[in-house]
Amino acid sequence: IDIIIGAEYIEKYLLNQKITVEDIVLRDSQFGWMATGFVCPGGDKQNSILSHVALHSHAIFSIEDQLRMFWELEEVDVPNIVTREQEECHRHFEDTYQRNENGQFVVRLPLKGCPSSLADNRLAALRSLTKIELSLPEIQTEYHKFIQEYKDLKHLEAVELGNANIGIPYFLPQLLVLRPDKTTTKLRVVFHASSKNRSGKSLNDILKIGPVLQPDLFDIVLRFRQHRIAFCADVEKMYRQVLVHPEDRELQKIYWRRDPAGPLMVCHLNTVTYGTTPASFLATKCLAKLADEAEGKYPGAAKAIRRDFYMDDLVTGADTVKEATSLLKTIHEILSTANFPLRKYMSNSKLLLDSVDEQLIGNADDRKFYNENVSILGVLWKPEKDHLSISLKLKEISPYLTKRIMLAEIARTFHNFGVLSPVTIRAKILLQELWREKVDWDSKVPEALSNKFLKYHQDLFRLKDFFIDRYYFKSATNITTIQLIGFCDASDKAYCAAVYLRATDVHSSIYTSFVCAKTRVAPLKSLTIPRLELQAALLLSKLITKVRNILSLPIQNLFAFTDSTIVLSWLGKTPGTWTAYVANRVSKIQESLPSCWHYVCTKENPADLATRGISSKNFVEQKLWIYGPQFLMLDFESVIKAKSSLNNDVRAMAEAKKTKISKHTVSERLDTLFIDKYSSYTRLISVIGYIRRFIANCRKSECRSKCTNTILLAEEHKQSLFCIIRIVQLSHYSNEILCLQKNQPLSKTSALKSLDPFIDEKNILRVGGRLRKASLSSGKKHPILLPARTNFTRIFVRHVHEKYFHATRTFITGFISAQYWITNGFVNLVKQITRSCITCIRFRGEVKQQIMGQLPAFRVTESEAFSHCGVDFAGPFTCKCVGHRTTSNFKVYIALFICLACRAVHIEVVSSLTTEAFLDALKRFISRRGLPKVILTDNGRNFVGAKNYLNLNSDKLMQYASSEGIHWSFIPPRAPNHGGLWEAAIKSAKYHMIRVTKGRVLSFEEYQTLFTQIEGIMNSRPLCYRKAGDQSIVPITPAHLAVGRAILTNLDHGVERHTGISRFYFLREQIVRSFWQAWKGDYLSSLQTRNKWTRENQNLSIGDIVLLKEDNQPPSIWPLGIILHVYPDQEGRVRVADVKTSEGVYRRTIARLVLLNANEP
Repeated sequence: IDIIIGAEYIEKYLLNQKITVEDIVLRDSQFGWMATGFVCPGGDKQNSILSHVALHSHAIFSIEDQLRMFWELEEVDVPNIVTREQEECHRHFEDTYQRNENGQFVVRLPLKGCPSSLADNRLAALRSLTKIELSLPEIQTEYHKFIQEYKDLKHLEAVELGNANIGIPYFLPQLLVLRPDKTTTKLRVVFHASSKNRSGKSLNDILKIGPVLQPDLFDIVLRFRQHRIAFCADVEKMYRQVLVHPEDRELQKIYWRRDPAGPLMVCHLNTVTYGTTPASFLATKCLAKLADEAEGKYPGAAKAIRRDFYMDDLVTGADTVKEATSLLKTIHEILSTANFPLRKYMSNSKLLLDSVDEQLIGNADDRKFYNENVSILGVLWKPEKDHLSISLKLKEISPYLTKRIMLAEIARTFHNFGVLSPVTIRAKILLQELWREKVDWDSKVPEALSNKFLKYHQDLFRLKDFFIDRYYFKSATNITTIQLIGFCDASDKAYCAAVYLRATDVHSSIYTSFVCAKTRVAPLKSLTIPRLELQAALLLSKLITKVRNILSLPIQNLFAFTDSTIVLSWLGKTPGTWTAYVANRVSKIQESLPSCWHYVCTKENPADLATRGISSKNFVEQKLWIYGPQFLMLDFESVIKAKSSLNNDVRAMAEAKKTKISKHTVSERLDTLFIDKYSSYTRLISVIGYIRRFIANCRKSECRSKCTNTILLAEEHKQSLFCIIRIVQLSHYSNEILCLQKNQPLSKTSALKSLDPFIDEKNILRVGGRLRKASLSSGKKHPILLPARTNFTRIFVRHVHEKYFHATRTFITGFISAQYWITNGFVNLVKQITRSCITCIRFRGEVKQQIMGQLPAFRVTESEAFSHCGVDFAGPFTCKCVGHRTTSNFKVYIALFICLACRAVHIEVVSSLTTEAFLDALKRFISRRGLPKVILTDNGRNFVGAKNYLNLNSDKLMQYASSEGIHWSFIPPRAPNHGGLWEAAIKSAKYHMIRVTKGRVLSFEEYQTLFTQIEGIMNSRPLCYRKAGDQSIVPITPAHLAVGRAILTNLDHGVERHTGISRFYFLREQIVRSFWQAWKGDYLSSLQTRNKWTRENQNLSIGDIVLLKEDNQPPSIWPLGIILHVYPDQEGRVRVADVKTSEGVYRRTIARLVLLNANEP
């Protein structure tokens, strides 16, 4: 079974073509031909149904190869690169080939791997033979006929499997190729040398690939048209005429038997096998060796063997029947010496065919011309009329078009010398549009493109009757001059180059003929029309040079025409005149075709037809493309001279190379904008220093006096600083400087009036002041004036701060004041610089703060004790073992639960910090205090685990709890200030414990007793006070709110002992209510004030750069991060943020973040 297709999908893949043969219906599909109907080997027609799909992999996947070939045909100068492996393969042939007694070549297979690595594919070989035996009887007959011919010609040696020495267990599977159009071999067997399995390699994997020795199809077809008398032939069974050395035949084994019931035979193939990678090289190399041997005696025949063979097809000719006859016989004799028999001769000359044995003439009947087309190298040749036409393998296609179908149909239009370019360029343009749409291979093509292609495809049927003369100069005699003429043109869609031959005979008659053409679609990247015209000119220069080298004609002159005056202007000057794009192409064109470019108008330019595309009808009717413009039939050289004035187009100057002229103005009065560009004091000084040095060197005439040091000298640094100071002062104190230069008093509003400034000998403004008689240095008595609000002053202060190891404000102020007097905000500037220094910010470690927030509702709302509680761990505390043999100590911890409303505490002693230990403590807490509604904790691992555990097992753990369960909430990581209530309780518990134990080690029971007593003490601390009935002041403690009375005293609250239960409960509730009333009145009032964090600060925002404060680490290694997300509270104040660092994303409270003022200038 090749493939299984569901019945609901089959109609989707069926095509229109259908053939009925008796009870079998053949339907064409997208997968290949499908056969359905009845098969009745035993006569039971009702019980036997055939449904078979003939899948041909080449029908699907060869589209890529056809498309590649379709584009490569348009290439002009495809380089023939010989790889190292190909060179080795060539040397291997030279070293190992032999000629036997019959003259046949005996070659060795060029191995690059060990034969022992070949796969054991005997099963695949048997399967391929079984498939052939299950094929149609006609195919089986042709197959056995083919193998029998192999045996009769001794190209195969067959031995029964039982008597055969298998050796290497590698066999070649067999594939059948049907060729109904062939006159001799209708069926060919291809031996699948690429067959392998997972266990090893194929034969082709261990064989080297040889180089390509024969010319391209393009070259051979062009030369074929230059002969007045042409003939063709092919070598009969060319591959099988080359013997493989007996030692290598072990690698070429197949299975065969005469019928399915007969014995299985092992057959060794004795000749070069079609399907192996070096087969074509070995065969064509044998031809090349024959040409080398015949070079001295028969140079013409040797040249034809080298240049006019394409695989086993010979396509050549001569100018006269005599020369052609002599060439034919010579080639035939040379090839016969190596047992390469030529057959199927065909010619346009009856006289030539009369000299050939009748049995060697292809398709001849009583030596009459074969009046049908003969396929030669992709074109059809009708020898009788000596015409060439194009092999158009067209068929009706379904309106449902896919990209795959379109490409396959376009690749069918094979014309290797471009004669149909004006028509087929339409297909190339459609291909480009299809690529722009980015359509999948098997998706339906957009309707607009589909309609265009269907119209194009239907139009191609008109070309079936199109032909062109094979011989370039069919009716010419005694030719005296031959000229090669090319035309090029471009549009916004495509560009083209076409080449023609022009001949003149002794009677001054002129003959023209189309030679070849190449086309390109315009690139997807938009280019101007002149640039596309230049691309067309480059294509023509390559094509006309290639044609001149291919043809063996005496060409006297070359002419190239374009209808672009801009391109002619570009070609008329040296490449260096133009921009890089134009210059590179002009250089290549001038190198191959110098001084032969001329103008042609668009109407007379045949290349224009292939840049836009025309219909098949117009193509067949016009003559411009086949014969060239009409002026070629005249004295066109006079036409060229008349149009030579069109070679200078002013529009060409748009691509002229721009000449850059640099103008430098030297002045001391530089703009402060130049200074404001720099953020580094040392770099600014260096730049000014090098500029001043350059100016000084330019003014010196002698080279010896010029400074050439790479490093600035100390004096140059000093002068650069003075230069910058003069520029800054002139920019900010221009009025004062002008007054001083004119010896006029300063304005009353001048900020410098009190300083009595003056200009020193270096034109620097300094403070005059009142210290002229002081015994100080000149710089201290008369400091330099600088404005505070300039970029230079800012970077200078920052330079001093960083140079002296991030000095303090006091040092910076004192150091700078000794030499400079900075006006208008010097202290604030220093403060700003030091506060914005990233290094100083890091080491100060000032974290963000925000005003103390509002208390949550559960802190200020009356509720049952421990319904809202916080939990924290403390410890460890050293505990001794009692009652055990071991005397080693261990650690214990306390889990402290605190009511968030009344601040009552509950302390449990636990043995570890594990989640299990905490869950046990939580169970004990719930059993004694009741089920809490909300639990707040920090992000300790034991708490996180407990939360997850509760979420999964709350039904089992608290089966007596309400259906609400426990709402567990976490404070932000590493934010103890968010849990200040339980942090303070932990501190108090430790306070009592340390003072009681005094360093002693207690047992576990003693710790339980101690912390239970501490719990009672902490629950007896007064929260507030209220007046009793006797005017005494009674403290209200957490115990009053939690249990309704004091737990460490016997205070009587007025409840009689003999009161009934109901009355006792009622009075008890009244007392507890009075406690809560006091809590509301007095305790809550004490929470009004903010003892710290009283100022509201600016919120962090997304994108701020921060440092993450880490405990026990120096600030220099605190990680740097960026704010990704902020979490404002109900009042809009940000207290928690997500920070991204190099290690990941973390959530932190702002108390752990140090803001870096990255936006600070």
